Amino acid sequence: VFRYFSIQEVGTAAFLTRATGGIVGDKVIFLLPGSPNAVKTGMRIILAEVSHLLHLVKQ
Repeated sequence: VFRYFSIQEVGTAAFLTRATGGIVGDKVIFLLPGSPNAVKTGMRIILAEVSHLLHLVKQ
């Protein structure tokens, strides 16, 4: 999903970036590229799904 949105914003340079996330125990962890625009893109995606993520952590 991150790469899909990044391609729309920065074009093919998006293939040079990586973002990932997961659940470890009861913690949600995300790894985002360091540029401010990439962080904004990542946070937009994360915040759209935060209620679902919290539900998964509570299971």
